[in-house]
Amino acid sequence: MKNILICLFVLVSAVTMGQEKLLYDYYVKVAKESGINLSNYSEQTDGTLHIDTSNEVLNTFFNSHDIKAIVHPFKNSNQDHIRRIFRIRTSFDNFDLKAQDITVFESVDFFSVVNNAENIHLSEPNDYDTGNAIVNNLYRNSFSHLELIKANQAWNITTGNNSVVGVIDSNFEVTHEDLSNNILWYEQNQSGGHHGTRVSSCIAAETNNNTGIASIGYKTKLHLLKYNYSILYPTEQAFILAQNSSVNNIKVINISLKEPYHSNFEDVYQEITEDYGVTVVAASGNGTYGNNCGNHPVYGANNSYCYPASYNHVISVSSVGHVFKYGNENQWGEYNWKDVHDHKINDISQTHTHNDKVDIVAPGYSILCATENNSYGFFTGTSYASPIVAGVASLMYSANPTITPNQVKQILMDTAVDIYQIPENQPYVGLLGAGRVNAYAAVLQAKCLANPSTGLDLMMQNSDQDFGVEPDIDTDPIWDSPDIGVRNQPDGLLVQEHEDLHYVNNQTPVYVYVRVTNNSCETSLGTENLNLYWAKGGLSQFWPAVWSSGATQNNLPIGDIIGNQGIPVLTPGESTIIQFEWYPHDPEDYENNGNFTKPWMFCFLARIETFDDPMTFPEVTNVSTNTRNNNNIAYKNTTVLNVTEDISGTITAGNSFSEEARSYNFNFFTNSIRDSRIWEQAEISIELDDILWQRWQESGGESQHMIILKDGEQTLLLTRNNSQLSNVNFGENEGGLLTLKINFLAKNVDSQEKFNLHVEQYDITKDVSLGGFTYKVQRDDSRAKFLAGGLRELNNNDIILKANQINEAATYYWYDSNGILLHSGDQLTITSPIAQEYKLEIIADSDGHKDYALLNSDNLGQLTSISPNPANDQVQIDYQIQGVVSAYISITSIQTAESNNYVINLNDSNIDIDVSTYTSGSYVVALFCDGVNVETKNLIIQ
Repeated sequence: MKNILICLFVLVSAVTMGQEKLLYDYYVKVAKESGINLSNYSEQTDGTLHIDTSNEVLNTFFNSHDIKAIVHPFKNSNQDHIRRIFRIRTSFDNFDLKAQDITVFESVDFFSVVNNAENIHLSEPNDYDTGNAIVNNLYRNSFSHLELIKANQAWNITTGNNSVVGVIDSNFEVTHEDLSNNILWYEQNQSGGHHGTRVSSCIAAETNNNTGIASIGYKTKLHLLKYNYSILYPTEQAFILAQNSSVNNIKVINISLKEPYHSNFEDVYQEITEDYGVTVVAASGNGTYGNNCGNHPVYGANNSYCYPASYNHVISVSSVGHVFKYGNENQWGEYNWKDVHDHKINDISQTHTHNDKVDIVAPGYSILCATENNSYGFFTGTSYASPIVAGVASLMYSANPTITPNQVKQILMDTAVDIYQIPENQPYVGLLGAGRVNAYAAVLQAKCLANPSTGLDLMMQNSDQDFGVEPDIDTDPIWDSPDIGVRNQPDGLLVQEHEDLHYVNNQTPVYVYVRVTNNSCETSLGTENLNLYWAKGGLSQFWPAVWSSGATQNNLPIGDIIGNQGIPVLTPGESTIIQFEWYPHDPEDYENNGNFTKPWMFCFLARIETFDDPMTFPEVTNVSTNTRNNNNIAYKNTTVLNVTEDISGTITAGNSFSEEARSYNFNFFTNSIRDSRIWEQAEISIELDDILWQRWQESGGESQHMIILKDGEQTLLLTRNNSQLSNVNFGENEGGLLTLKINFLAKNVDSQEKFNLHVEQYDITKDVSLGGFTYKVQRDDSRAKFLAGGLRELNNNDIILKANQINEAATYYWYDSNGILLHSGDQLTITSPIAQEYKLEIIADSDGHKDYALLNSDNLGQLTSISPNPANDQVQIDYQIQGVVSAYISITSIQTAESNNYVINLNDSNIDIDVSTYTSGSYVVALFCDGVNVETKNLIIQ
């Protein structure tokens, strides 16, 4: 007699039936020689099935065990042993065929307690990951998960045309504004849902449509299949989708679910991939963080194998972070670091599954998804890491329709970014698969299989929109390469974020990092070289005169080579980061040599120089032109201005190292909506040294959107975006220094902390940009707020205007109505006064934040008292006014700058104001007479 195998596996699932009675699912495999066909049955009036086979013992057993359903899920399989599998649903929890003399089955596997069968989403949304509060939270980079995997570069190869992904999941909101146009087919009778909607949007939310979110699949289409355990399980549904793939054109199936118990379906997934050519991607599980797959004796709590993810022919996906740079700490703690497996660093309770069945990882924490009711939110789970990989696979099929599932999996793993060198990932070595998915490299290698073009092309990006096309006509400005960065300690392989260099001494290096990428179908030899050069910050840095020949100015070096290093072997799409040590010259030497006593920055130029990948276009002296024409060249002319320090920076400008006279425009601009807010929130000024000022004046003093700030000083205020210093003529080898200064306005700032401001020198003579410089401005929004204000006092015949103190070190300036500076100090004494307005300017010493107030010397009125102060619910404000037509009291929050105005009775001498709804904090009370701010006082509300 054959042995009858009874296998028990633990996993959860649930479908609510009409009664509370539990139902149980079993897979049975009919013995090949038995000749039994379990499809011969009839339905009884009580809902059970009556089995009628040629084996009476089997009939008797089945008909006495309350059979509710018999499913033949793989009847069209190409493999005989799979075709002989049936699923039987019964109310008996002990379907004990082994105790019977029944020899017609090779195996019996218990699979599911049906009444528990819906609890299987591999996501665990949390309150802090959902809702508009998170969508509006500026700390989130909404698409950092796409940036991390190089989605932009992958889209430059293909946007997923003609690709279809099947999604097996729970309810889908098929009318969602960001999904409906990408859905080819869905089951009818869909109800609005969240999990299936979110998962699908990670694959193929409509992209570049000015609505909602972007997705890795871009133009990929969707075939949505709602799981229903009362009818079919995901593996059964996946088999049906694959079986019809020639009709529905599905090449990828995503399953962000776990099946209730492990059955031996390895051969089913082998048939799906090898016979039907369909790639299956599945979520590995959420570890201890959420829905999981139980404990594992080796990998620990809740890190056991989830199925179908853990089958060999399925790509199993776990999670890494993507939002914050390595080492970041904020109000949430150490959290969601790029490429780190822990969600909260060193907290295993918030980490997703890791085991030896995981093939690859992708961003899976706080992913922006479409969700129910036409809305969006951030969600966490391997449910959202898996569709990112599925979307990459879809792009690979779009780039190469003949690629096989085995090739897709191998390329994904071969091109994955190694993340095991990150210290926090060391406990998971071998448990995160091949590493983090690299969409660009995977799609490029898929394309190269179909179209193996020859010729090596190593590149460095000029911007995130630079895909290696020569010339680069899309990048502006050209001098801010993301592939070059400075760190003051040797941590740039982990912390890939540029910072301004800090000079310590001539024995202490700084570290410059350069990323090189193989943009071709040809693997490099490893004999290629990378040269790195430095120059003092400037706009007119001619090649090679400034960069490579040891150039000097005023007997001080202004540029030279830093070093030369070999580039390791790079496969198509692969990148490497190369570290250089550099010992900068002491900045004080430049300041003590007659230059401005302001920071004078350094710039970097990187060049790939190799016989196998020469420059595409002939080089000229204009380094900006060379960079735009050749992807072997990149440079970074930027500095980071932290406004907790001196908020100015000096650069060279003009015609130095040129042997002919030329005319230039100097352009000051921002080129994004976000950066352009700086023009509303700050005063931006430039100071010209004697040479630049003289050349500008001699050339006619032309400008656009600039005004001279103060008579007798060589300072101009930039009044709006695209300001310009125009038509400045220089003789040969003639140049000077330009210092840009930024003062944020305390009343105008919001929570934005980072801005990019560009300066360009444009050669009018040759009608070409000569180059430029970028100031990366950073302010601290947590700094204490303040507002300028003051009061008026009489002292005999003199009037004394006193500034309200702002509780930090500051400089106070007083100007008359013509803008002429009268005095520096916190009070101004006016003798023989005449009625006029005076402007008070207060500048914080720590970071240059400033505010203004207008005070009138005429005795229009005054605030005599505020009581109580501090106040809780009610405050009485006493005042004196005379000879005015209108007057009002303004109460302004120092923290938010929000104001409320209260019209006052000209015949009264006080007003009572209810402040019970005000937020606790500091406020400024101002008296306005005929529209003029006459006096201000401070008020504390508790």
